[in-house]
Parts: sequence; structure tokens; C-alpha cells
Amino acid sequence: MKKVLLIAVAATALGACNREPKVDAKDATPAEVAAKVKESGVDSIAVKPGLWQSKVTIGEVNVPGAPPEMSAAMRGRMSEERTYCLSPEEAKKPNENFFGGNQNECRYDHFIMGGGKIDAAMRCTHEQMTQRINFNGTYTPEAYQLAMDTKVEGGPREMGGMSMSMKVDSRRVGECSAKQG
Repeated sequence: MKKVLLIAVAATALGACNREPKVDAKDATPAEVAAKVKESGVDSIAVKPGLWQSKVTIGEVNVPGAPPEMSAAMRGRMSEERTYCLSPEEAKKPNENFFGGNQNECRYDHFIMGGGKIDAAMRCTHEQMTQRINFNGTYTPEAYQLAMDTKVEGGPREMGGMSMSMKVDSRRVGECSAKQG
């Protein structure tokens, strides 16, 4: 009898795992993705409010025709570490800016989020230039890690063929103080 009860509990737990909210969008705007995330309930388990520390590390920067020193300088200027307060309202309702902004020129080729993982590809077109951004990573209510790769096609000669990789590592480090909140 004990074994049957344990098997039933395990099956129920596994079944609950399969019902976790998930978002799977294709050819969607940032606003459409934000709405799908909100509808799915994924946003309710995504992150906890509080004090967060985020580190952005720029990896490879490739600007065709530019000297290596320029790429190194860009890496240094763009890498940053910051601490910020995420309010309960912001944690409950991420808006479209969280998913790429209210940009009419951007669309997600695909956006998949659920089960603690995220995988997406976005394309933004600015005049004669197209920027492709691929990102994937993991998240829990108290931490997330993302790896992103960007490539620019077309546009001014100095921009065409430019590529960059970066990593974002964020974690909740405590409660917000009255001064921060």
C-alpha cells in the first residue's frame, strides 16, 4: 500500500511539472510576446521582487575593418555591473519593454519560455540595416542567466557584418531598503 501511495504522489508531481506555464510564440512583436507571457502565467513565477544585482559581460566584439583596440574598448565600455530594486508591481507585470521594447521594427522569429528556460530569436530592421539577436538562458525566481549573440547585416559599411556576444548574470541579493524602493 505504501508503494502505491508513493507512486501516486510521484505521478501527480510529474503531471504538475508538465502543466507548468509555457510560452511558445512565432513571428510576434514584443507587445504580443508580453501579452502571451502574461496570459500564460509564466510571469507570475519568473522573478521575485527585491534587490537585484546584474552583471553584463561583453564577450566577442567584431567590427569589420576596425582595429582590435576598438573592439577591446567597446567591450570595456559596455560591460557593467549594477544593483537595482525590483518592485512587487514590476515583478508581477513585466511590460513589453522587458521583452524588447515598444519597437515597431522588431519581431521575434521565435520566443520560448517555460520550465526555467528561455530561448528566443529577434530581428529588428532599421532603414537598410537588420539586427539579429539570439538569446537563451535559464531563470528561477531568484536568478537568471542569459547568453546573447547579435549580428548586424547591411546598413553603413562600418556596421555591416558587425557581431557581438554578451552574457547577463543576475541574482536577487536581498530586500530593497526604503531609500532604494
